[in-house]
Amino acid sequence: HAAQRRTPFHRLSYRASDLVQSIALATGDAFICASERQRDLWLGRLSLLERIDVAQGRADPALRRLVAVVPIGIEERRPESRRPVLKGVVPGISETDRVLLWSGGVWNWFDPLTVIGAVGRISKRRGDVKLFFLGLRHPNPAVAEMEMTQRALDLARELDLEGRSVFFNFDWVPYEERASYLLEADVGLCAHFDTLETRFSFRTRVLDHLWAGLPTVMTRGDTLAELVEREQLGRTTGFEDVDSWVTALESLLDNEAEYERIQANIERVRGRFAWPTLVEPLGELIAGEGLSFPRSPYVGRLIRRYLRVQAQVVVENPRFVLKHLRTR
Repeated sequence: HAAQRRTPFHRLSYRASDLVQSIALATGDAFICASERQRDLWLGRLSLLERIDVAQGRADPALRRLVAVVPIGIEERRPESRRPVLKGVVPGISETDRVLLWSGGVWNWFDPLTVIGAVGRISKRRGDVKLFFLGLRHPNPAVAEMEMTQRALDLARELDLEGRSVFFNFDWVPYEERASYLLEADVGLCAHFDTLETRFSFRTRVLDHLWAGLPTVMTRGDTLAELVEREQLGRTTGFEDVDSWVTALESLLDNEAEYERIQANIERVRGRFAWPTLVEPLGELIAGEGLSFPRSPYVGRLIRRYLRVQAQVVVENPRFVLKHLRTR
């Protein structure tokens, strides 16, 4: 929302989505989230909505029966390549090149610019490092193209890297085919800015790296970056720090023993994120004795606010509303 035009309509659109979230928090019986850091956020909002009281605190001191951590997981089966997709297939990427994989979309809260800058600097010393962006076009046609997508393209062209050291897939790789790309890559990448979104994020693309046994280089600042640092699953860098990215990438690509050690660490850790292990708290939440947490006293007020905002949305942009209803 912050990247959109500053109009009354966009402000109301954000307000409406925020109120829907508040209504869910005010009325839900229990909640799940992806990390302890996210859990802190939701407990704070639930407390603000007066969902927590002394009786529940006595019966469930940690409030795990109100908010449980059930992260996104990875499949138990090992990834399998369906066909060659990158090395010796994409023009400009040879079978002996080292491929850095940007394994997801290029959204506004990500930072491909620093990575492109780092690869540009590396390309002046060696020609075997290639950066591949897995997908630019969002699979949902209703989602507008992100500004960051065009900025990444513009920078790669400005530095004369496109087709030489930086490659873009302008379409979208189907989910079931992503394993082929992950298995051909040498390093998985994830770069982001120092934002509130980063602090509470849980990047699914990094889990794909774990699934495929792929060392990760990523920006610090979120839960999975802390995991990469703690368990030595790759390298972490500073925000918008090209020098840090150059050092991190070259230290992995040029040290075979270190690369193999990191792969062994990934093998040790990946089982923690297998779906059957992760969903155990959810099963306990459903099957347990449970607690009756009081509904928020603000439910009625929140719903009335939401209806007023939706009415304002119609007034501000009736064409958008009619188009949205037709697509529904």
